[in-house]
Amino acid sequence: MEIIEVKNENDRKKFIELPRKIYKNDPNWTAPFDFQTREKLDPKRNPFFRHGWAKMFLAVEGSEVLGRIVASDDPRFNEENGSNMGMFGFFEAVDDQNVADALFDQAARVLKAERKRDLLFGPVEFSTNYECALLVEGFDSPAKVMMPYNPSYYPRLFDNWGLQKNRDVFSGWFD
Repeated sequence: MEIIEVKNENDRKKFIELPRKIYKNDPNWTAPFDFQTREKLDPKRNPFFRHGWAKMFLAVEGSEVLGRIVASDDPRFNEENGSNMGMFGFFEAVDDQNVADALFDQAARVLKAERKRDLLFGPVEFSTNYECALLVEGFDSPAKVMMPYNPSYYPRLFDNWGLQKNRDVFSGWFD
C-alpha cells in the first residue's frame, strides 16, 4: 500500500467515488452529489481556498483505492482561537487499521512539515462551515440532515491511531 497525493483529474475522480465502495452495503448511507463534493474540493470554486490550504491523499494498493483524507490548514481559525492545529477531513477508509494509520500519518506529516502545525483536529471538511464531527452511535438508522454519517468502525480506527475523542471530534498531538 502507498499514499499518493491527488494531483490530477483521474485521482480526483477516484477520491470522489471511494465512498460508494465503502458504503455499498449500508442501507443508512445517502450518497452526496458528486458535483457538490467536486466544488468543495476545487480551489477556484470554494471560498475556503482564498485564505486556506489543503492537500488530498489516497491510500492505494495496485489499482485499488483503500482510503482517502484531506489535510487542511485554516490560518484564520488558528489566529482567532490562539491555536496551532491542522485539520483533516473527507476521511473514508476500508476497515483496516494500517490504511487508517497511513492516512492519519500522512496528514499529520504534511501539516507539520509544510504548515508547521502541531495538532491534528477533525474530522472537519476545511472548517466548521462544512461537515464536521464523527458519528459514534446510532448506526442503525439513516443520517439526518446536516449530520455526519460513517461506518461504525471509524471511532476504533481513530482511537487506535491516538486521536482522542472530545465531543465527537477527535484531536491528537504528533511529533
